[in-house]
This record gives sequence, C-alpha cells and structure tokens, in this order.
Amino acid sequence: GDHRDLHKEYRRQRQMCIRDRRDPGLEKVKAVVFDEFHERSLDADLCLALATDARAALRPDLRLVVMSATLGEVGPAAADVLGSSALSEDAGRREETAKRAPIVASEGRAFPVRTEYVGAPGRGRFDLSNAVCSAVTRALDEHPANDGGDILVFLPGAREINDAVAAVRRNEPRVAPERVLPLHGGLSREDQAAALKAAPAGQRRVVVSTPIAESSLTIPGVTYVVDSGRAKRKVVLDAPSGAVPFPVAWISRAAADQRAGRAGREGPGHCYRLYSSALFAETFDAFEAPEVARLPLLDVVLAAKDLGVADVGSFPFPSRPPPAELAAAGRALERLGCVGADGALMPLGAAVARLPVGCRHACALAHVARNLGGADDKRRRTAALAVALVAAGSEACPFGGASDAQRRAFRHPMGDGHARLSAFGAYAAVRAAGGRGAGAAWCADRGLDGVALDKAFKLFAALKKACGTARVFAGGDGAPLEFALDDLRPATAAQDVLLAKALCAGSLDRVARRADPALVEARARAAAAAAGEAYDPKSLSAHARDC
Repeated sequence: GDHRDLHKEYRRQRQMCIRDRRDPGLEKVKAVVFDEFHERSLDADLCLALATDARAALRPDLRLVVMSATLGEVGPAAADVLGSSALSEDAGRREETAKRAPIVASEGRAFPVRTEYVGAPGRGRFDLSNAVCSAVTRALDEHPANDGGDILVFLPGAREINDAVAAVRRNEPRVAPERVLPLHGGLSREDQAAALKAAPAGQRRVVVSTPIAESSLTIPGVTYVVDSGRAKRKVVLDAPSGAVPFPVAWISRAAADQRAGRAGREGPGHCYRLYSSALFAETFDAFEAPEVARLPLLDVVLAAKDLGVADVGSFPFPSRPPPAELAAAGRALERLGCVGADGALMPLGAAVARLPVGCRHACALAHVARNLGGADDKRRRTAALAVALVAAGSEACPFGGASDAQRRAFRHPMGDGHARLSAFGAYAAVRAAGGRGAGAAWCADRGLDGVALDKAFKLFAALKKACGTARVFAGGDGAPLEFALDDLRPATAAQDVLLAKALCAGSLDRVARRADPALVEARARAAAAAAGEAYDPKSLSAHARDC
C-alpha cells in the first residue's frame, strides 16, 4: 500500500508479548524491530521467539530485525534464530538446518574517551554518594571551563540517585543546584524532560541517572561520565523457592563500555570509573547473562503453552533455556492447576495467561475471584484489595530505605504482602488526591521507595482494566464486576484471611509446614549420639525435613 498509510508503534516487550499471543499472525504488521536486545530479558527472548514462530508458520513476509549497540555473543545466536525458515520438531535438527541471517555492523561516529579508574567506595549508605561528589569535583577541577560539557552519573536506583543529587547540590557550588538533575522512571514527565534538555550556553549540568541513560535515552551535551559500575539485577537468590530479588550488582564489561561511550557522542570525553581496573577485569562478566538462563521460567512456559506449543524446549529462543528449569516450571504449573499431568493447558492457565502479571500473582487473583461473596459493594472492595495486593507485590519492596520505626507503621500480622498493601493503599489515597508530586513527598517523609509505589499505582490501573477485559471478577448476578481506586479501603479481618490464602494459592508448590523446634533438636541430638559424634546445631536443617 501507500507508504503514507504506514505508521510506527513503540511497545514495551511485555506489551508486545501480549499482542503476539492475542494476534499470533501479527496482522497489519510489516516489520518488528527488537532494539537494545543485549539486555536479554525474558520478555525480549520470548517476544523474538513468538515473532519468529509466527513468520515460520503464518507470515513468511514478516520482517524481523534485532538491534543493539553491543550485541556481542547474542548476535550469532539471534542471527541463527532469524535465519530459521521453519520451526523443526527436533530442536537439534533446527540448529543444523538453519540459515543464518546477515549481521550488519554500523560503526557510526564516536570520539575517543579516556577511562580512569578511581577505586571503589565503601559499603555505607552515603559512601557511594560521597564518591560521586568527589568524582564530580575532580571532573570540574580538571576541566573547569563553563562550556566544558555536562557530567552524566550512572547509579543503580532512585534512592542512590537522590542521595547523590543532594550531596552534589550541597557540596559543589560551581554547579547551580537546579542544574543537578535526577533521572529515573519514578519522576514526572516534566522532570524527566528537564534532564534530557540541553543546558543554556555557559552553564554546566550534572545528570544523575539509572541505567536508562546507558542505551535507551540520549542526553545532549555530555562529555564526562561517572560510572558506579552497579545496577539492579534480577537474580535467583534461592533456587528451591524461586525467590527473585533485585539486588545491586556489578554490571558487565560490555555495559561499562557502553556507559563510557556516552562521553564520546559529541566530542572527546572522559569516564571516571568508581572501581578498580583489577575488579573490572576479574569480576565483571564480559556480557550480561540472559535471564532465560538464570531465572525461573514459569511465565515463559505458560505463554508458550497458551500458544499451543507442546514442546517448549523446541521453541526458537536465541539461547536455549536450561532443560532442568523447563521441567521445574512444568511441574510448578501442574501444581498450580495451570496445566494438566499431560502438559496440556487447563482453563485456569488460559485465564491467568491473559493478565499482565506473573503466573503466581495471577493465580492469587483467580483464587479471590472464586471466593468472592456478599453484596456487590463488598465484592468490589475485595476485588480492589486483591488487585492492589498483586500490584504492590509485583514491584520492588518499598521499605528498602525505611528505618525500623518507619517500617513499623506498616507492619501487619499477616506478613510482608499485607504490609506492602497497607503502604500502597495509603500512597494511592495521597497520589489520587494530590498527584504524583504529593505522592513522592509523602514517600520521602516516610522513607519509602516512591518509584516502586508509583509503578505499583500504574500497574493497579493496567491490571484493573485487564481484569475487566478478561472478566476475572463477577458480581452476584454473574455480570462482570467493575471497581475503581475509590473502592480501596482498609481490609477487614475476613478479607485479610482471604488475601493471605490467595497468596498461598499462587505458591502452592512452595508451601511448607513449620517443624516443631524441640522435636527437630531432639532428632538431631539422637542422630549425633547414634553416630558417636558431638551434637552440631548446624545439622538442624537436615533433620527438619523428617519432622
């Protein structure tokens, strides 16, 4: 057709995955471009696999492009996937018969960047912000001209950014306080736009950012980079339980080089690295390991099952998921009731696959939906509480920077999930009445992570809409139940119990019975005596399973 009829759409990877599953043939789509693919998220790998499968089965005319400034090791793997003409039932045979897609390198223009290692700061909360302040002072000392260029600082998250911004504003008089700007996802659009806008002539800025400025955004005027070398990374802390925290960890060497390259976009630049060259060479991985190789695959397997894929291991992922993780995901989905013993998708699995949250949280919502009772007003309040519980639990914990006294205001006898719900409910009321700024100020006064709560607030709205579309909650007459943020009230004792059971319903494969400590110790002492050994308290965990 006429090129004037064409238009571009920018979608998050999760949104694209959902579209792929609703529209497997990607009708009216001519081409899909996967940018920043080096980040290797689960959603990115799944989305590419879905699009590749759609092209092989339904859309041979669909064009697929994978792009990144640092493709590295994933480049050849992605080229193999894109070059596959069809999905073979035999995963090994597909690799042998695949025709590799061309890899095109575009060097672009880059100016030389001098890299300097200034050593790692201490482990205290303010050691990092003080190190940033020292690096900024050093850059200004070595390059004092007002037109010498702006300074871009990379830090892991909003808390570290706020600390560093305050430190630089307090200690560096050569940069006007209003020119020391934070940049992270929790800011308003106006504040983000201010950080992305070039400084007036004769003035210098310091922009303190999360890794979003590493590749996704371009900040004009940057000549100097201060790199902490750290970022929040998803890792499996406890493989048996499947817990996935977001600790601050060292980035890869490829990511560090990409950060340094930001100083050489407009002219020769300088990068100050807040770590040693030995640490960089010996501790940093060459590239970021793909999430498919290190995270639970529950949602990936469910999405593939929802598309009718019988053998998920043969799906065209750029990196092969570990067979043991695929098997563990299949067993977990069976225990949750999402798939049958034969691996076929069950009605519950089909329902939760349509919701924009993880499988476990979606199962929690389904449990609440099955157990709603009373008049519609009560049902609406319970549904709002359930969606708020899931939204708050799907984002980072908001209590990371709070003191014990501040945490105590939100503690709940039912546990952390209810504590997060309590914090979210209070934040949502402030946010709805006074806007984003009022919510951020409220969080700052209480030591809470405003970014996490703001993301949860947005997820609540998206999840509420998705629940309505999927008809998750029903009124007494069976009609779809509509609810709003105004229905979010403090939970009654009965609602607290229902929500606790819902969280358990989403983690049936992780539920354990607490062993009697006295009985465990008696068993351990008896075993030690029988073996002629001294009793060792460290052996208690080995005997707890038998109690």
